[in-house]
Amino acid sequence: MMARTAAGETNKSEAIRSYRKANRKAKPREIAAALQEKGLDVNAQYVSVVLSNARKHKVKSGAGNGHVGAVRRGRPSGSASNGGINLADLKLAKKLMMSAGSVQQARKAIDTIAELLP
Repeated sequence: MMARTAAGETNKSEAIRSYRKANRKAKPREIAAALQEKGLDVNAQYVSVVLSNARKHKVKSGAGNGHVGAVRRGRPSGSASNGGINLADLKLAKKLMMSAGSVQQARKAIDTIAELLP
């Protein structure tokens, strides 16, 4: 079943997401071909963009289901451009320390990550 807009047209993005949900292992090219057979004008590149945006816009859902949500990239908003630490940074550091169990364990984790980065 494909989603329809108020004008009765099929919503391409929703159709792509629905098809992907029903066919988890389908590649963008396969999804585009299947939807083209149903009369939708989509190509593999468009399918890739829609699926990528869908992954980016996932939000953190309920506790305990293992879903973490989208990863934010770049500098956190509000962080000082001069390399200073703001309240948001401190809260994240505290969360890391609490999950690691101690300041020493958190430092070990950070040091290990630093070694892995290029």
